[in-house]
Amino acid sequence: MILKMENLDDFPTEIQNQLVTFHGNLEKMGDVLQTLLQFDFEDERLTPLEKARLHLTSAYTMNSLFWMYLVCKGENPKEHPIKAEITP
Repeated sequence: MILKMENLDDFPTEIQNQLVTFHGNLEKMGDVLQTLLQFDFEDERLTPLEKARLHLTSAYTMNSLFWMYLVCKGENPKEHPIKAEITP
């Protein structure tokens, strides 16, 4: 659990509902990510197209998670040094 509900009073009342929703969504995302991490990317039953889609989805997911991480830290993802590494 990322946010303990007993610490909720430490936050302004106007954002408490948003924090609870955010926390719930993070837990759901953690469950989905855990499933993805246990998946065999080289499963023989997958067609090459399905494998490509799985790899692209994984890359997009990791990129989105890193973007959200930077935003939560108060950093502008558009100005982060990683942007220069991935921009052609």
